[in-house]
Amino acid sequence: AAASEAARAAEAAARAAEGRAAELRLSVLHGGAADANDAALLDADFVAAATGALVLDEYPLPRAGELGDAVVACQDSTAPGHDCALWASQGECVNNRAGLYCLCPKSCG
Repeated sequence: AAASEAARAAEAAARAAEGRAAELRLSVLHGGAADANDAALLDADFVAAATGALVLDEYPLPRAGELGDAVVACQDSTAPGHDCALWASQGECVNNRAGLYCLCPKSCG
């Protein structure tokens, strides 16, 4: 009985951790807004994301100046439809931190 109780407790803890991870990914992907409890995302989580210790769904956040093993220059995306300078002037670097950190490191970094 004690073993099954411990197993249930471990499963509940794992589900809680998965839920927090999902909230974290969602809040960072949407500009570091709030989680389900309307609590601000912790600075430590943004530091973890910026150092590459935290990978967020579609946006693997590279360490500064690196993408995998290749060192890349700090340049904004020049893809059609990407206007990093305009987005930065409109405050989108704050509203969409994770996405624009990758697309517009020069304008938003």
